[in-house]
Amino acid sequence: MKKIAGKTSQPPTSLGNISFGKVGVGPDGERFIWITIKLGEKRRKTLLRYDDLVSGGKAAIAKLNRLGAHLITQAAGNEFFRRLQDLGPQNPSFKVATRVGPFGNNFVLPDQVINAAKKTFPTSFDDNLRDYLAWGRTGGALEGWKELAELAEGNSRLILALGLGFVGPLRQISPVEPFAVQLTGLGGTGKTIIGACASSIWGQRPLGGKPHPLCGGDAWNNKLNNLERVLATRDHTFLFLNEGHHVKPDDLVAAIFLICEGQGKGRYTEIRRWEWFVPVFSTSNQSVAETLQNAGEPLERAAFDRLIDMPLPKAGFGAFENLHGSATVGDFSQRIKAIYDANFGLVGRAYVLKILEALADDKKDWRTGLKRSAHTLSVSIRCRPQLCRCCGSERLSSVESSL
Repeated sequence: MKKIAGKTSQPPTSLGNISFGKVGVGPDGERFIWITIKLGEKRRKTLLRYDDLVSGGKAAIAKLNRLGAHLITQAAGNEFFRRLQDLGPQNPSFKVATRVGPFGNNFVLPDQVINAAKKTFPTSFDDNLRDYLAWGRTGGALEGWKELAELAEGNSRLILALGLGFVGPLRQISPVEPFAVQLTGLGGTGKTIIGACASSIWGQRPLGGKPHPLCGGDAWNNKLNNLERVLATRDHTFLFLNEGHHVKPDDLVAAIFLICEGQGKGRYTEIRRWEWFVPVFSTSNQSVAETLQNAGEPLERAAFDRLIDMPLPKAGFGAFENLHGSATVGDFSQRIKAIYDANFGLVGRAYVLKILEALADDKKDWRTGLKRSAHTLSVSIRCRPQLCRCCGSERLSSVESSL
């Protein structure tokens, strides 16, 4: 090593295993670059956000090291940054999706980008959202999931939940208002199974290497700041929230307004707000009014309008009216659970593709496209006027699949 003015200079660092590729751009103008890391005969490629390199870029270096970059010393890190800087400004040559939901003529999900042209482009989600995006897994077969639609025959609350699960993407073609429904009643009646079943339209969260008890859903037990991220990572899809009666009344009201307002708090530390359109299906042992009343809180009428309570059927078996041959609610619930544990996420993706294909065929007339979609969407909900045993009104009595 050579000493200069009392200091020891470091030998040059070799980064021959790292190469730089093309530059892309995200929806908010942020820049990305492809980094390729060579390990023997293997090559690993990752998309790096330029903004992650500020303040020393420790997170970016850690990400590269997980892929085998071996940037251990400060000199190695400095050499990497110098080479990147020497590239100079680059015009972006591709787009990068950074959040779930519509993206131009595409629809972004945690595991894939869907479009009518069958083209793909990269995604780059914040690393701290990894757990929030875990619901985006798929598994099983579409035909297997369709058995759930058959078991919904005659079960009005299950039909309601499944129908709600398909509303999210429709906002691409119609100004659907945000709304949420809460199934209320005694515990042990199958409410959670209904919510979990509907969440399987879009995916399934893992828990210890096994299917999560809530499938793709989540619990109400979230701080408001955390709920913002839960909602934003479900944009234009669906969210099942379980056990609403465990939430403090003040927090419940605030959460209801948060869901329907469609955006999080503005913070000076963040470039943009979290945003979402997410239909919500909730379960609780108490209605919103009962929760507030039992806590001695004032009844917030606006909260009732935004989270609509739906009681259990008066005549039936817990949350169901038709057990399809099962002896008990528990047996029927286990039949449903076995199906959505094995088949999840595929129907939502097929449904979105049908919508995008219909819109691509009719770009000029959105109204015509919407009418056509009503006949060709992957899963349609059919109303049969039939007297409901619980309230004497007409109700939905079947779910028909056209996949």
